[in-house]
Amino acid sequence: MPMKTIKLFKLNLIKLIAKLLLRNSSVPLQSLPLPKFLVYGNMGIGNMVMLTPFLKALRAHYPQAFITLLVGDRGSEAVVEDSNLVDKIIKMNRGIYNRLQKIMQLRNDHYDVLVSSFHGSAFYYVTMLLNIPRRYGHVSGPDWDNKYDFLYNIKVQMAENEHEIDRGLRLAQALGIDFQDKKPMFYLSEDYHPFAEKFLRENQLQESDLLVAVQADTWRAQQWKRWSPQKLARVCDYLAEKWSAKIIIFGAPGHQDELQEFLDFMQHKPIVALGKATLKQSAALLLKCTLAICNDSGLMHISAALGVPTVAIYGPTDFYRTSLRRYGSQHVLVRKEVPCAPCFRMRGEDAVLNCADRICLNTIEIEDVIAACENVIGQTSKNSKVQVIEEKQVKQTRKIGKRLSDVSV
Repeated sequence: MPMKTIKLFKLNLIKLIAKLLLRNSSVPLQSLPLPKFLVYGNMGIGNMVMLTPFLKALRAHYPQAFITLLVGDRGSEAVVEDSNLVDKIIKMNRGIYNRLQKIMQLRNDHYDVLVSSFHGSAFYYVTMLLNIPRRYGHVSGPDWDNKYDFLYNIKVQMAENEHEIDRGLRLAQALGIDFQDKKPMFYLSEDYHPFAEKFLRENQLQESDLLVAVQADTWRAQQWKRWSPQKLARVCDYLAEKWSAKIIIFGAPGHQDELQEFLDFMQHKPIVALGKATLKQSAALLLKCTLAICNDSGLMHISAALGVPTVAIYGPTDFYRTSLRRYGSQHVLVRKEVPCAPCFRMRGEDAVLNCADRICLNTIEIEDVIAACENVIGQTSKNSKVQVIEEKQVKQTRKIGKRLSDVSV
């Protein structure tokens, strides 16, 4: 039987089961004194950061409501754990037995409202089996198609080229929630700050040093987001030589190969935090830095949400949807205007996976990223962490800066 026929049969079967199982409620949400919300968080870390304005709006409007976040296995729960934005976090691990167990647990909790962003379509089987009477969800629109639109009885359509922060806030609007605060967040308690202070002491670093956080890797499933490690190493060496910067390398614990590849290109020995800190500890250490240089990644979103001036290097990703410039004007987005970018858009990654040359990343030069970094350093030059070495260098920086591809959305 052709695969297309099998997929169509599966989808029709899901529609039939959903029609039999799902119920709707005519009782207005506003009439419920303490509604129970289930929010899907099956997404990456950066996507969860961009969802926090919605979660903040939901909590502000329903301060006493019970809110559960259902996540997958990509670590997104770290963004909000220990905060007051959610009351419970449930992780849906792999395996049929585990998933059925979690679904039974969720059924016993008797939720009044389900909220699903477009990332939540992967939890279609949860939606189908939970039988929650009010189901708010992103549905097909100008730049995204969802074959599970029929699962939601309150359908929320997104606009084309809309930032993911605003896509999330459309769910708040559908819930009748007013909001003013659109700023993303990464929750970090004071418990993690001693780690950062100890890390600095053990590596003979001072808070008065020009500390530059550098991401040496990116998510393994999306290596096409990673800028040339050789070029990045040269940027780091430049900052170490010209600005006496102390480079701290960040990244996921299992990415030792990427770390070694990067270190092999460097002339100045950096301080390595990769593999030596949890995500929360890394965030605390980021707060000690003057500047962060990141690929388009979860770490980029964390850094920007924490208010650390961040230089983000963008290639195929749809910058309209994820640009860190929405976090504040102190952040810089470095990208090149090429006719085929961005090709990693809402409708999938087929185009980027089939790309043979990656000109969007390969045409970003060392000077472009240096200029972006020095623009940030220039903004903090009154701080004791930064010293202008010579007037000639400042003039060169301004000249280089004219070649910077900086897109604000």
